[in-house]
Amino acid sequence: MAEIKWTEEAQRWLRDIHDYIAADNPGAAAKVIPYQVFLPAWPGQYL
Repeated sequence: MAEIKWTEEAQRWLRDIHDYIAADNPGAAAKVIPYQVFLPAWPGQYL
């Protein structure tokens, strides 16, 4: 499997997208940007 190297800007975009969706529907946010996507981008941080 390929390794994804997240840029700082990409990490901010992912977080912003997730937070925007989660404000109305946390379950949908988890489906649009699943936890598996966040783990490599933010090691040690749990949503």
